[in-house]
Amino acid sequence: MDRTKSSLGLLVATALLASTAAQAWEGNWLLGVSAGGAWHNNDDVGFTVTDGVTVESGTFSTDNDSHFIWGFLGGYQARCNSWLFGAELNVDWRGDHDNHASTTSVLLGGPVSGTLSRSNDAVWGLTARIGYEMSRYFMPYIRLGADYAHKDFDFTFTDAAGNVLSGDSGKSKWGFVGGVGLEFPLGMFCNNLSLRGEWDYHSRKHNHDSVTAVAADGTTAVLNAGNRHEQSARASLVYNF
Repeated sequence: MDRTKSSLGLLVATALLASTAAQAWEGNWLLGVSAGGAWHNNDDVGFTVTDGVTVESGTFSTDNDSHFIWGFLGGYQARCNSWLFGAELNVDWRGDHDNHASTTSVLLGGPVSGTLSRSNDAVWGLTARIGYEMSRYFMPYIRLGADYAHKDFDFTFTDAAGNVLSGDSGKSKWGFVGGVGLEFPLGMFCNNLSLRGEWDYHSRKHNHDSVTAVAADGTTAVLNAGNRHEQSARASLVYNF
């Protein structure tokens, strides 16, 4: 009898704990829109031009490019006491269309002019979010994950003899994303809305592009672009279902 009572007591206690734990977790789906800006580090693009005998080099200066970004996000999040854990998928469109020109008067005995164009398609991100609600209307959080983008890389050179050299490359890149943010529930306007402000760092460590073009007379141009790190800042309006 004692064993039976003990077993029943243990089962009841386990059920109560499970029920309490289940009640402590509250989850919801979410959708949102975002807008902001992004800027790149100094990532000058180097080039070499050779006629088979002489090799000359130069640089396209692309210091600290910045552009507008906007997009959508969606995901799921769960709360336990004051903690929040979530996973989100986002897509951003960026005004990331860089056009740069370079003219050098010493290459191969005459002026060589060139243009460089780079652009990103939509950038997709999959990240986790961890936050702590310090008050009803204030929650700091961190974000960690990865994003993915396809980048086009094109250039054209015209040498002193009028020969035109052009090349292009399209590459898809995965990269790390890490950031911090603040979320402010807008309960005074709508219980389901919240406003976020966020800063993120994006890194594609192996973001190396090398493109080669050869003219009819054998003149060859090679462009090399190294790592391109990016920072972004954005505001998001989120609806919590």
